[in-house]
Amino acid sequence: MRVALIAAIFSLSCLPDTAKASETGFLRSLAGNWRGTGMVLTKIGGANFNVSCTLRSDASESTVSMNGKCRGLAVFTRAFSTNVKVSGQRYTGSYIEPSGQPSQLVGGRRA
Repeated sequence: MRVALIAAIFSLSCLPDTAKASETGFLRSLAGNWRGTGMVLTKIGGANFNVSCTLRSDASESTVSMNGKCRGLAVFTRAFSTNVKVSGQRYTGSYIEPSGQPSQLVGGRRA
């Protein structure tokens, strides 16, 4: 699930990059309730399985936080959260895995 969430967050990086004011608009456009489906790879070389996820995203001028959960195989549900901050064109933050362990996120948007 970690790979899917990180991929989803950074797939947003292909959106156009403009002035700093657009970062505020971009972050605020992520606010709200989101729902979707996808696929999770449990480990390299392992099996993929379908998931259905929901999340709540809150955003300000320079931050976005997401809290949600994904359900797979109609058997398990995993919660996740992430906090991302923008400074200039650099995005940093952390992703809290279902195990409770944090992973660091670093990146940016590009045209």
